[in-house]
Amino acid sequence: MTMPSTCFSLVGHKQWLLSLSQQLGRSLLLPVFSYLFLVSMPLWANDTPLHPAIERLLPAARQGDAVAQTTIGSFYQHGVGVKRNLHKALHWFTLAAEQGDGLAQFNLGLLYQEGQGLERDEQKAIYWLHKVTEQTGRADRFHPLIKGWAQLKLAFIYFAGSSQVRDYQKAREWFEQAAAMNIPMAQEMLGQIYSQGLGVARQPQLAGQWYQRAAHQGSRSAAKALQELTKKTEPLPSAPGQTKAVTHRTEPASSSATPAGNKANSSKAPVAHPALTIQAIPADAQIRILTIRAPYRPGMRLAPGSYRIEVSKAGYQTVKRELVLSNKDRHLRIRLHEQVQEKQPSLTVVPTLHGVMVRILNIDADYRPGISLPPGKYLLELSKPGFKTEQRWVELSEGDLKLEVTLSEMTP
Repeated sequence: MTMPSTCFSLVGHKQWLLSLSQQLGRSLLLPVFSYLFLVSMPLWANDTPLHPAIERLLPAARQGDAVAQTTIGSFYQHGVGVKRNLHKALHWFTLAAEQGDGLAQFNLGLLYQEGQGLERDEQKAIYWLHKVTEQTGRADRFHPLIKGWAQLKLAFIYFAGSSQVRDYQKAREWFEQAAAMNIPMAQEMLGQIYSQGLGVARQPQLAGQWYQRAAHQGSRSAAKALQELTKKTEPLPSAPGQTKAVTHRTEPASSSATPAGNKANSSKAPVAHPALTIQAIPADAQIRILTIRAPYRPGMRLAPGSYRIEVSKAGYQTVKRELVLSNKDRHLRIRLHEQVQEKQPSLTVVPTLHGVMVRILNIDADYRPGISLPPGKYLLELSKPGFKTEQRWVELSEGDLKLEVTLSEMTP
């Protein structure tokens, strides 16, 4: 029995779907995939490879069609039918985002927030994610789901970002907005904020409510956190024949030893987990704990065990380290070393017209002004709506090359 070409295409992109699911969450996978499927379905039905599909979308994208631009950006972002290229994805998402496309703005915010293959820029991430949250009515094709996830991403930037943007109050406000959209991760983070008193007074009861809402939506980690919180706030036992006391035992503010004379209750008192502080050099490096969902913050308390730490910054070698946390507080210092790159000549194309798109056809990397390339020959493509597309070879030697170009208008 021959498998229909559409089914074959879907099976062939299983890995892309899995990566997209991990990045956006299961709740976003269906609408995003449905959109790409509808856009490209005629091509898949004819058993046409996805790379020609991109070529067929290019004319509309170059004419300023935001949907086509966003679709091409998605193909390059996830490596669908083409080699994954985040610089090309960034280019197409930017064109569409500047026209107000909410999905492009969201993807652009993710690229700048995560900095995978690009320089991480929290300010640009905040700018574009804010644009998504400003979408009204049905202006965004996946409103309000994309809007809720943009709120969540903003919350994490303010919660665990660099010292320049970290703001627990703003993080809590964005988590609350995302939680109102029934996003479990936002509800769980609010539980953590109120249980640990991060930027607010500790409120175990309110924390429990948020943990419970996330747990009801299937979050196992929220259910576990709720169980731990319940143990710390369970009612004190009542004497026989007396009404149960309404006061609760709460977690002590510190892990200091129980004073003498209270030995009977010392075995029941919860012990605070050890605190972990990581000092990164340079100070604005991104710190992640890969084996847990919660973002890293200085002095965060973790259960004793093994953790995998990652410290990274654009232009520096990423450091990954296994850390075993015992019952004592731990202070770890990690220094990053700059990546040593050989000096290569640069290529800068200076069009005489505004809005000319420059591509280097015989390499995978996206063109950008001053791009460093090994000496050799490169095929440039220059295009702009309403003008003749031009291709030309240029040779790059040992010195930098600055090339001024112009395009001719198309005749009616």
